[in-house]
Amino acid sequence: MHTAIFVVGPPGVGKTSAVREILGEGFVNFTHPETKKVKWCLNAPWVFAGHYGVGTFDGADTVPNDGWVPCMEWWEKEIMARPELYSHTLFDGDRFSHANCQKFLEDRGVRVLCAHLTASDEVMVARRAERGSNQNAVWLKGRVSKARNFANRFLPPETALFDMFSDVEEEVENRLLDITVEDVTPAEVAEKIKEFVGC
Repeated sequence: MHTAIFVVGPPGVGKTSAVREILGEGFVNFTHPETKKVKWCLNAPWVFAGHYGVGTFDGADTVPNDGWVPCMEWWEKEIMARPELYSHTLFDGDRFSHANCQKFLEDRGVRVLCAHLTASDEVMVARRAERGSNQNAVWLKGRVSKARNFANRFLPPETALFDMFSDVEEEVENRLLDITVEDVTPAEVAEKIKEFVGC
């Protein structure tokens, strides 16, 4: 079964740095020749939304705002058709982390997970200052809320399902990995994500 994982969190928390560790070397950035909206980074068995190695803002941020649908259509046709080569897809950041993309994946039988990266306000302020970021405070607060709300979609139901005739609870897979990134390196975050998805 193909596994997809969304890596979400506030701007500057270290999503891209962790994903670059998973990506490794020897990857290929692919852009569809007919539409520049379709951008993927390939390094079997992984597939990453967007391009990497192109600047500070790598990954899914390189896909245009209206590019998620053509990206996913290409992914379904080209990646899902090659399970012997590709078994894991990673989406980092905002561009793909919404209910429609999640549903697209689940409707195709994909195991869908989420890694939510967080840090204290003090650490986030320091990280943004370090990278020269001066984003609007209201916008930043919205990004924090959006990431948390999306991550909450992967929490198990409050009550476990059970068979009313046998009183045996059905085991529900944990689909959310919460990582506080304050005292861990990007490589350690990457290892936690790989372990979580089973790769």
